[in-house]
Amino acid sequence: QEVMRTRRPYISGVYVAKAAQRPVVSFAVPVLDEGDTIKGVLVGALSLKAMSQFVSTISQEDQSRVYVVDRKGRLIAHSGGATGGPGQDIAAQPIVQRVLAGQTGTIEFRTPEGNESFLGAYVPITPLGWGVVAAQPVSVAYAAAGALGDGYSGLPWPAQERPCSS
Repeated sequence: QEVMRTRRPYISGVYVAKAAQRPVVSFAVPVLDEGDTIKGVLVGALSLKAMSQFVSTISQEDQSRVYVVDRKGRLIAHSGGATGGPGQDIAAQPIVQRVLAGQTGTIEFRTPEGNESFLGAYVPITPLGWGVVAAQPVSVAYAAAGALGDGYSGLPWPAQERPCSS
């Protein structure tokens, strides 16, 4: 009905398909003729298994977590490090609230369990109302900078060119 009213594609939030018993999103796309008249609506459902498999390959090496949320803050796909599975409501997390508000940025945050700090980046997928979050433990994220700083301060600088330490 929304597709008929808006004449635009529609993508649902995450739900568990009764027949397949797995998380899916459904879509509806108007089919228009040459005169821009709606002749029908193409409807289908996409399993989120393939998307979760793709997302899980992104962050296997460095303890990163990547997840995609729908417009209501429910998990669509995640890298495996994120808590829960597709369909879980994580809208209360501040990083998710920001991305669903259409913001792009970075934030340091703690997991809902409060046991680990993360540095996260978030980007909205505006046409869908979805968001992507990529996060890495703070200890890992800042380790490279710390190692570089340690190496930098240990260089044999001439006295007049030695960087100031604050």
